[in-house]
Amino acid sequence: MPREGDSARALTAVRVLAMGLAGAAAWWAAGYFLPALPAGARAILALLLFTLGPGWLVAGWLTRNLPSLDRAIILISAGVAAAPTLADILSRAGWIAAFPFIAVGAAAASWRWRRSISADDASAAPSSDPRGVVLIVIVAIICGAMTFGHRLETTPAGLTVYGDYDSVDLSYYAAITAELTHTNPPEAPFYAGHPLNYSYYPTFLLALVHRFADVPILDLHFRWGWPVFFTIAALMLLVFVKTLSASAGAGRLAAILLLLGGDFSYMLVPFVRHAINFDWLLWPTNFLAPTMEVLHFSTWTPALPVMFVALYAFARGLPPRLHAGWIALGCGATAVLVQYKPFAFGMVLAGLGMGMLVARADGPRRHARRLAFAAALAGSIVIALPFLYRIATLYGESRGHFAIDFFRLPRLMLVKFSLDDLFNRAATAVVGTGVLHEPVVLAAATVLFLAGGLGVRWLGVPGVIRAAIGRASTPSVWILMAWTVVAGVLVPFVLVTEPYQDSLQFYQAALYVLWIFTAVAVFEHTRPPRRAMVVALVVLLAAPSSIHYLIEKSHDGPNHPLIRMTGSELLAAAYLRELPVDSTVILHDRPQDPSGLAIVSERRVVLAWSRYVTGSDERRDDVDWFFHSADEPDPSRAFAILQRYHVTYVVDHTDRDRLHPAVLAALQPVMQMPGLVLYRYAAK
Repeated sequence: MPREGDSARALTAVRVLAMGLAGAAAWWAAGYFLPALPAGARAILALLLFTLGPGWLVAGWLTRNLPSLDRAIILISAGVAAAPTLADILSRAGWIAAFPFIAVGAAAASWRWRRSISADDASAAPSSDPRGVVLIVIVAIICGAMTFGHRLETTPAGLTVYGDYDSVDLSYYAAITAELTHTNPPEAPFYAGHPLNYSYYPTFLLALVHRFADVPILDLHFRWGWPVFFTIAALMLLVFVKTLSASAGAGRLAAILLLLGGDFSYMLVPFVRHAINFDWLLWPTNFLAPTMEVLHFSTWTPALPVMFVALYAFARGLPPRLHAGWIALGCGATAVLVQYKPFAFGMVLAGLGMGMLVARADGPRRHARRLAFAAALAGSIVIALPFLYRIATLYGESRGHFAIDFFRLPRLMLVKFSLDDLFNRAATAVVGTGVLHEPVVLAAATVLFLAGGLGVRWLGVPGVIRAAIGRASTPSVWILMAWTVVAGVLVPFVLVTEPYQDSLQFYQAALYVLWIFTAVAVFEHTRPPRRAMVVALVVLLAAPSSIHYLIEKSHDGPNHPLIRMTGSELLAAAYLRELPVDSTVILHDRPQDPSGLAIVSERRVVLAWSRYVTGSDERRDDVDWFFHSADEPDPSRAFAILQRYHVTYVVDHTDRDRLHPAVLAALQPVMQMPGLVLYRYAAK
């Protein structure tokens, strides 16, 4: 006869399945009322559902006894990794249309399954921190409103995107999102004819929201996507640190520092603000230490929930707890970091590898801990192999390539602050111009680099040192995080990327994890009567550079227009969006600038963002020549350009472009509007 427990589990399974089917049906029904919601509501709702459901599929069982609020945050964070992975698998099988039904069905099933488990499980769960969650959400909303409240302006006459190089980065991601609405794996939409070697899962996730919730791509990148991502990252950090320290306050401080903390660059601003290479927008960039600022335009933002959920999983899976399921989740999240931020993947691997070498334990467990580290390291690498294989095969298409160079970041810091001459003169005065000159300059530069770049994170350095030793009493996750920090600091002193300077991203992995050590140190080493004062002092010392950035971004519009699209360009983009993907290549002018046409039309252009595209000099020269060829005696080069790049449509801005008359005679006008003519070209 069936036992009572078996009957209860069978009933739970039936309820979960029924709820999942109801959720999938609800998504089908949502097609009738979802378009009535504002774009922001659709974006946030879809992002949360599309991550919660896949997150439950990979971590639902592991989180079944956690508080509901913590559980939801963990599942959404795990879903940031799981959702694009699931969509990747489905799209390659030709079943991408099933994604929203699976995701929303799983999200609905997670609610029913949690209720069923809670009714049957009498074990006490650790408490959540709802007040901390509310605090973090409020801070994130304020930051998001200041930085994204003026980025995008839409009117009946057209649209404008505002910002500096931060918005250039976002527009670059938006073009990849446009490509992923129809093609996976993506080609380079702004360098037509080339494969794309880029970690594209963040943009894939937004492409899913665009495709299935009908949220405009520009709205996702310049209004809603990044604020949602950094809110999830801060909440995941809150839950993680609370678990590590058993202190809600430490989790809150770590999350606040993630959103508002920076370095000590503001202390040098009065003295070096007029330096030729000084970055006024992001003061910490001058110390090569931007963290809070890049959360508003970098793929670090969606990568952080993935990294924090990986560390959280290892905290629950590595000894002394030793839980294979949690280790597997940690391996999966670490592997997916390759498709979010490969630099973070490398530093977490370094932490696992060093943990395997240095971790100690007492008695019969002395080998178990190292074996657990080894299993986590091997599992992460094995799961990541498909991603690593793609990177390796497309290495020639990378915008940067690895090289060996020593002390690159401190040397760049001296240039940004225009301190290189001063340091060289001081070294000459002390040791002359002999063999010791350069070592003295580099040593002094490194001291300044670390002193200013780490800022208040120096409070966490003693904890890093203690954990890195790997004592038997040190929890495994602290050893892992300590060596992640050490690797992040040391690697860019040796390994760099050229010609595009991505070396600081190794360092950024360390800076983000250091916030954890800093927050825990404050709460472990200060008593309650003084703690509030110390917390306030830490935030005050960490925040000035960040406050400067928020104020600067709140003035984005109308001071810094980046992309302007007229009504004529929007109409042309709408026409092009209906054309077949594989047989549509657009040629337009200004190849160095971001291309609103590539984003809105969701079709490939011959070239845009050329400063981001290595090896594009010849193509840029061709494009520039083509649109200034009116006075050239021989049009043969213009026709060669059209054929070489398989152009099918040419955009002529009549107020600024000067095409050769013979070329115009060979083009077929398909749309003629104020200031713009769209031509079709059929090669003979």
